[in-house]
Amino acid sequence: MQSINEIFDHVTPPAKDKTPITTCKTDPRFSYTFYIPPTLSPKTSLLTVIHGNMRSVERTRDAFVDFARWNDCVIMAPLFPLGVLGDDNKDGFKFIQEGDIRYDLLLLEMFAEARAKFGLETEQMGIFGFAGGAQFAQRFTLLHPHKVKAASISAPGSVTLLDPDKDWWIGIGDTKERFGIEVDVDALAKVAFQLVVGTADVDPGTNETSASWIPGGRIAGETAHERVRSLEASLNDNNIKVQVDLVSRKGHELLDLVLPSKLFFKEALAH
Repeated sequence: MQSINEIFDHVTPPAKDKTPITTCKTDPRFSYTFYIPPTLSPKTSLLTVIHGNMRSVERTRDAFVDFARWNDCVIMAPLFPLGVLGDDNKDGFKFIQEGDIRYDLLLLEMFAEARAKFGLETEQMGIFGFAGGAQFAQRFTLLHPHKVKAASISAPGSVTLLDPDKDWWIGIGDTKERFGIEVDVDALAKVAFQLVVGTADVDPGTNETSASWIPGGRIAGETAHERVRSLEASLNDNNIKVQVDLVSRKGHELLDLVLPSKLFFKEALAH
């Protein structure tokens, strides 16, 4: 069995392989940064990594640089600023729609821009999200499973269950009316899913202080561990396989939780 050091070389690549934060051509209110592996070719994979509340976009990108360098993968790290509509809303991107902004469609445009920029043939991305980013990553995958090869959902502050009797964002009952998309459970079953949470995570997650709060928002659980288990059960009930990784004695911290996701993507994104 390979050791962790044999799988990942933690030497940081030259800075030239990390791009500046650059505006999205489709909507300059938003931006992204990339890590470009030395083996870049049309067959190179693309992994989208979504930041949490603090918008630590470069830190989130850099957490996957060692993985990407040795696994022929471009890392795309979008930046979704706080309060983009001028209202100090920190949570808008997590729930897909904020005013007239559709964050899922925005990410699809970013993905198209990245494919064109680097000449990538892939039509599917891997997607990782931590905390608030995990909320977005899970909901994006529910709506666009055909565009996702593998999804790692790490320490989500809330989750959306595959419950047709409950409306968005608690369930999926009104996605057709809200987004023009009916959740395709059969397509979701083809996505490799991973859920990650630290056993010492006590982060409160989305609650009544959020501008996006709706009654019943804690139905999946009061703790991150409970929410992950509820999502696991919901996926399994729909014949969707999911890998769950509990990180012992770790809390709500990106770098404490990222290794299981890298190991997951090593297999899930293999050419």
